[in-house]
Amino acid sequence: MCFECAAHSVYANRSFLAVYLEDEGDSESEEFARIERECERFGLGLVTFTDPDDMESYEVNVDASRRTPDPSEVDKFIASQLKENTQELVSKAIK
Repeated sequence: MCFECAAHSVYANRSFLAVYLEDEGDSESEEFARIERECERFGLGLVTFTDPDDMESYEVNVDASRRTPDPSEVDKFIASQLKENTQELVSKAIK
């Protein structure tokens, strides 16, 4: 999980991994501790939640480091992920 998030963090100012916890006790497992350590090591944020429909169940466990992505890399990523008409809509929305 962390590695996929880390791979995409090159295109963002801040990247967060969101993890659904079926039970709040899941955050006490060794597997969760490893995920938390990896997020810290990669500068990724970690958000956990127990109910996707309840914003009160969301908790930021690790805050993400701020990065400044290379604009040309961001442009390439957007071009590879969004259709041209969607790119135009996004461009108009941020101007």
